[in-house]
Amino acid sequence: MRLPASYPMALLAALITLTPVFILMVLASDASTVFDSHNLKILGNTLSLMGLTVLGSILIGVPLAFISAYVHLPFKKAWLV
Repeated sequence: MRLPASYPMALLAALITLTPVFILMVLASDASTVFDSHNLKILGNTLSLMGLTVLGSILIGVPLAFISAYVHLPFKKAWLV
């Protein structure tokens, strides 16, 4: 079975998004430093950035998908980029 063409780009986006979390865990391999307040703040910032990015993508992408699917737009093929 062949994978859709969008899967490699989705995997790349996921890897880029998760890289800071993995780096933080590797650098803070000692249990005492994992739960250091500075590391927890960085982890919290990273997770909130990830969540807000997903939320922003949904808030922008869903209405635009609805508009491009159900509204007659001029130059419809140009909007499919």
